[in-house]
Amino acid sequence: MKNILKCIILCLLLLILSCKNKKEIESQLEMEIDTSGIEFKFANFNKAIEKAKEIDKHILIYVTSDGCFPCMKMQKEVFTNPKVYEFFNKEMVCAKIHFKRTGSVMKSSEFKKLNETRIDFLDFHNVDKAFPTFLIFDNNGKLINKTAKYMNIEEFLKFGKKNIK
Repeated sequence: MKNILKCIILCLLLLILSCKNKKEIESQLEMEIDTSGIEFKFANFNKAIEKAKEIDKHILIYVTSDGCFPCMKMQKEVFTNPKVYEFFNKEMVCAKIHFKRTGSVMKSSEFKKLNETRIDFLDFHNVDKAFPTFLIFDNNGKLINKTAKYMNIEEFLKFGKKNIK
């Protein structure tokens, strides 16, 4: 009986330690893919519109999700490029919509419940839920361009430059 109790305690300790290590790894991963280049300052669309009107700029909205590998690649390789972040930080108000994912498929009720307002926003503007998605709005909140794909540095700059005032 004592051996079983020792075994259970040992298993619980190992489980606790492995959870701690998982959290450390996840936090390191977030730091590795940090979008330190483009300044996505707004998570609220109305505040982004207010700022865009104030400085007379368009709005770039980046739509991403947990576990989106093309998104992570762009965050690491494209958004941190000086040509890219200098252009977008100067020419646009940048905002980000981050979808939370679960282990289940994206059409599940759990996914919809976690992301209800985000889904409503995309549905209102007739935008598919694909990641990454980039939306450009004028400073009155009118959608003027959208694309849903990975873009390299040159493609992303071209997308942005054809949509500035």
